[in-house]
Amino acid sequence: MNEGQLRHVPYGVPLRRAALAEPLAVALHGVAQAGLDYAGKRVAVFGAGPIGCLAVAALRERGAAEIVAIDLQAAPLQTARALGAGVAVQLGVDEPVAAGSFDVAIEASGSPRALSGAIDAVVAGGTIVQLGILPAGDLPVNIGPIVAKEIKIHGSQRFDIELDEAIALIARTPALDEVVTHVFTLSDAVDAFETAMAPGASLKVLLQISAEPGQSAVATAPTL
Repeated sequence: MNEGQLRHVPYGVPLRRAALAEPLAVALHGVAQAGLDYAGKRVAVFGAGPIGCLAVAALRERGAAEIVAIDLQAAPLQTARALGAGVAVQLGVDEPVAAGSFDVAIEASGSPRALSGAIDAVVAGGTIVQLGILPAGDLPVNIGPIVAKEIKIHGSQRFDIELDEAIALIARTPALDEVVTHVFTLSDAVDAFETAMAPGASLKVLLQISAEPGQSAVATAPTL
């Protein structure tokens, strides 16, 4: 690490929120793959995990006209609503989104079924950003409509120049606190990873690197 990679945490920003700088930069970078001008656009976010919820915040920052969050679990959808999703759709419970009704779809779950849903959801000439990490190998995805609808698909990997923007957004968006659902001490690291792996049990799980839970210290997140 060199000096140019260091960033100041703005005064008054709690460290648990500051720990979101890297994943928020990832979300900002992903959203930018479909362009920076979202004014008037309808956007569907497939997957309301940490990256999906942060993508919702990024889309609100970009001025998207309507943001719809889609997930299997109810709890993360509440966080997506708090961060700017106007509509939350719980799969298997709510009415599915209408086909061909979104200008952009952000696939943030890494699920082949969600990618198929995104292909179905966008309008002809629409754009999909593959932000979630898909499984390796052959995937059961119907790609025929990509040709018929002339859909553009952009991959997104990590972040580039978005870290400073992410820190600025964190500083003025207290609602981002809701993305962090659990903070464990380092001695409870196994429990932290188990919680992060349990479906629907958490969003962002952090490890507090300090001798005492109440001390101020840098919090770091399991990469889950």
